[in-house]
Amino acid sequence: MNITLLEPTASVLGHSTYAAHNILEPLGIEYVASYLETKGHTCHVVQQRCRTRESVIAEIVELYPDVLGISTLTYNIDDALWFAGQIKKILPKIVVILGGYHATAMPELAKRPEVDFVVLGEGEAVIAELINTLKDGQESLSHIRGISFYDSALHVNPRAERIADLDTLPFPKRDRKILSECRMHGLMCPPAGKQTNVATITATRGCPYHCSFCSSQLIWNRDIRRRSPGQVAEELEFLVEEYGVNAVFFSDLTFNASKKYTINLCNEIARRDIPIYFYAMCNLRGMDREIAEAMAAAKCTKIGFGVESFIDEVRANMKDRGGMNLEQTNKILQEVCAGGVLTKAYFIIGFPWETLDSLSQLKNDIAQIHADEIKVTFYAPFPGTPGYDQHRSLLTTTDWSEFTTLTKPIVRNEDVTVEQYQQIRVDIFNSFYNGKFWQERSSRRVKDFPQYADSFVDFREYLREKNILRTPVAS
Repeated sequence: MNITLLEPTASVLGHSTYAAHNILEPLGIEYVASYLETKGHTCHVVQQRCRTRESVIAEIVELYPDVLGISTLTYNIDDALWFAGQIKKILPKIVVILGGYHATAMPELAKRPEVDFVVLGEGEAVIAELINTLKDGQESLSHIRGISFYDSALHVNPRAERIADLDTLPFPKRDRKILSECRMHGLMCPPAGKQTNVATITATRGCPYHCSFCSSQLIWNRDIRRRSPGQVAEELEFLVEEYGVNAVFFSDLTFNASKKYTINLCNEIARRDIPIYFYAMCNLRGMDREIAEAMAAAKCTKIGFGVESFIDEVRANMKDRGGMNLEQTNKILQEVCAGGVLTKAYFIIGFPWETLDSLSQLKNDIAQIHADEIKVTFYAPFPGTPGYDQHRSLLTTTDWSEFTTLTKPIVRNEDVTVEQYQQIRVDIFNSFYNGKFWQERSSRRVKDFPQYADSFVDFREYLREKNILRTPVAS
């Protein structure tokens, strides 16, 4: 069958002054495409990015698919449904399948007239079985685990077993043009201007933690599946040889979930001396100097950490195992920095327990964090998460497109207004980057690790363009 897989992304781009967006390939649907091609189907991957809706529709119609699969997040679900409806009008016999986090959380989307099926959870094997069943003309769908559909009543079949051996999956179906337009912005080595054909790769699927604001449990549960270090290294080599990639984002939810695996993987990458620099997300718990040095030896130049908050009530309610305070966080960040890796700390504000006083203290604490870069977003309780069940009654909007986390809080707080939250976010950035602590520390980082000189030059210029950095940094 002829299959087109779409990732609608335009609605989230350009939303925030204080977020330098990474432009990344649509890895999820690329994996699905390559898997389906091993089953004899023809697949095309379409990523919207900054393109108009009309140009995307025109491309899909020209491809004339039998099946349209659409990847969904909460913020883009309305876009996904719009595309589904428009394509159904032009190609009325097309089969539309939704997948991804939001669709998994809301299997009842199959009741909508523009949707034929919803794939729940990990997609490759489920969508392959579904399409093969449709191709064979079988009427019964009750045997297909991991789907929902509607035929006078809503049917939500039991979830499918996850893929046990990730090494059996083919490499994702990539497009050279898409990779050439991908960039990791913010503070990165190499900086965006020196990145070529940036790729996304994953070594593991799943996360051992269960933070109440995170959607990962919807797809992966807590069980982690790992690819062999050799196969990951082979894919990195393939990316260099086939596409000229020199920078990679590891999309693993917790790159350091297993110390033994992480070190073995990094040792394998370092042994092969692959000319790719990478960025990965790690958890503060389980991070140490040995892991940081192994990652640095494998050419990891940046690690992101979900710190989330230093406010005790937020940590206790939202972070699995309670998170860490400023002192604990700085101790780990100093170990990572000493290993020669850039660090980024992610924070979330907009929780109903916060007060102006606690947010003011949070701002002061963040100004003292031993991180090279920060990101601050607003809390969005996504469907399917414990946070959604807990705070659904406090939502100030039913517009899914406002669940970007980038523009304003969407959970009501009786003590803090929307405007105050937006100003607090500005104040956090200004306090961090214009404070003496970060300015002196960033200059010292360049002296200790001169390979990051260009990265800091570019990042400071970005901060000035955004009117965040207003005072000169000592050389």
